[in-house]
Amino acid sequence: MAKQGQKLLRVGTAAHELGLYPMTVRRWIKAGRLPDVQVGREARIPRSEIERMGGSIDERFLVL
Repeated sequence: MAKQGQKLLRVGTAAHELGLYPMTVRRWIKAGRLPDVQVGREARIPRSEIERMGGSIDERFLVL
């Protein structure tokens, strides 16, 4: 659950910041890998979770 006053991001914005597709973020939410907060019918992701996930996502290795 998000703390009072914590910034919540829409799925598309969170996906952009993580460098993922929105569908991937939705799958992670459904699988319980990424916690969300329901706002009406929309899932919102706390900014703190994006920052926490950012550290583990950046460890990926990209070869061009």
